[in-house]
Amino acid sequence: MFGVEPASNPLSTATVLHVITGLNMGGAELALAQLAGSARRHGHVVVSLGGEGAVGPRLRAAGIPVHAMGLGRSAALATAIPRLVRILRRERPGAVQSWLAHGNFVATMAHAFARSKVPLLWNIRQSLSDLALEKRSTQMLIRFNARISRKPVFILYNSHLAATQHEMIGYASDRRRIIANGFDLRRFAPSAERRRATRASLGIADHEIVVGLVGRFHPTKNHAAFFAAASRIAETEPDVRFLFAGPGVTAGNPDLIATIADPRILERCLLLGLRHDLPALNNAMDIACSVSIGESFSNTLGEAMASGVPCVITNSGDSIHILGDGGIVCADSGPQAISDAVCAMIRAGPEHRRQRGEIARARMEARYSLETMVTHYEDLYDEVLGRS
Repeated sequence: MFGVEPASNPLSTATVLHVITGLNMGGAELALAQLAGSARRHGHVVVSLGGEGAVGPRLRAAGIPVHAMGLGRSAALATAIPRLVRILRRERPGAVQSWLAHGNFVATMAHAFARSKVPLLWNIRQSLSDLALEKRSTQMLIRFNARISRKPVFILYNSHLAATQHEMIGYASDRRRIIANGFDLRRFAPSAERRRATRASLGIADHEIVVGLVGRFHPTKNHAAFFAAASRIAETEPDVRFLFAGPGVTAGNPDLIATIADPRILERCLLLGLRHDLPALNNAMDIACSVSIGESFSNTLGEAMASGVPCVITNSGDSIHILGDGGIVCADSGPQAISDAVCAMIRAGPEHRRQRGEIARARMEARYSLETMVTHYEDLYDEVLGRS
């Protein structure tokens, strides 16, 4: 992992203890791994309420201690609280930062039972565009957390929309801080060689136009609408191929297959499932899509832009502010609007797409580097540690 230069700071020896729901591959989990692995002013310890997942070994490889509780259900949260109390007393961190609804709840309860005086920060990484899409237990927890949202000294959001939506249901507005996601611009970067090799390995011909969508199979990612749009696109664009990657996005997932109204497009689709070569996959694309209906700050959008790929997006979370002139915004999140936007980008031609990709890359360099994100977090840690 790439880091920032260490700073001379009297608080640099303080440890931040992170509490997160789990460490499976996801936006919040990867953001935590990037932050902990790249920070230089503070030490970091990670507590996962679930298992180590795919991200735990990555943290350990970077020298970050990981405590995995192995809990699998929301009903087990009560058992996590006394265990976290013991960890807090043993680790004696300088600050506690919790991530996601379950992590925020458990960390707050444990912080209270431990009678800890160290600063507590929450980190919220989701929008509430359609809370009904979440599990009922998660909905209840998100609403309950609003009632205890004055406990943390700050509530960190990665998008302005997520902050506004949470504050509308009662989260303390005077605790708001916004820190946008950051991206490793050396790992995610345009590469003609990587493009050729990846397309060859996937059986993609030079003349074929690859439209990609990366994201886990979940209603908020809007796969059903995208598959319907793909059927329309295929009717007029004979050279188009569709690339999908993410947990659950496989031909062996019957729920995903059931969302495909037109099975004829399956022969045009690459359903790759969970992949760890996203820099390569992004380079294989000609157009990247982020068509979610409930997004906060889209990591997949940022990764595609950093790779120099023009994007088609829906107006979800802070996506419009991230994209700038690096692509096209759909009129809405329905199949027709997605189809229209993708076809417009295809028909604009390769030179137009190249220019949009260059704009996207430059925007990431100017605003959303990993170094910028880490600096913002470490400045905030210095602030709260100074207060305590």
